[in-house]
Amino acid sequence: MQKLLKAGLLSVLALGLVGCASYFKRKECEKTNWFDHGYKRAMSGKRLEGDGFLKTCEKVEAQIDYGEADRGFKAGMGNYCQPKTVYSTGRKGEFFN
Repeated sequence: MQKLLKAGLLSVLALGLVGCASYFKRKECEKTNWFDHGYKRAMSGKRLEGDGFLKTCEKVEAQIDYGEADRGFKAGMGNYCQPKTVYSTGRKGEFFN
């Protein structure tokens, strides 16, 4: 009986911790400057579609400004695709995507 009570208590505590984690992740997502996030993704040669942070924010049902993320991504791509950026990326030995 005591083992069952302990197992139940541990289950309740685990669920509470998971709930707290998603709450804090949602708050982090909602504080995100989505324009800057999209811009940084583009400048690192990555797409928004494969963004793990964005997917995590969707899972915790955070408010995401997709329009700002897209605008930032397009602005970043405009800068990333400039010849000087391509050249400097190659000089560093980094992969240009």
